[in-house]
Amino acid sequence: MFISAFCLMGFLGLVAFNAWPQGVIAVSFLVGVVMSLQFLVFGAHWCATRVVEGGIASSRGVVRVVRRMTG
Repeated sequence: MFISAFCLMGFLGLVAFNAWPQGVIAVSFLVGVVMSLQFLVFGAHWCATRVVEGGIASSRGVVRVVRRMTG
């Protein structure tokens, strides 16, 4: 299934390139940029989530220590 889809995509890309090379190159560049940006957005979201989880865990630890020291 993957090979079939890949071959069909390649064929359609070659036909489109034969008709309008500059357009195919521009659209391919834009698709590549969008695909790269999704990984950057995912990485930023992952890092932000870990920072928030770390802040929550550290605040719970501080509360636990303060309760033990005062109680």
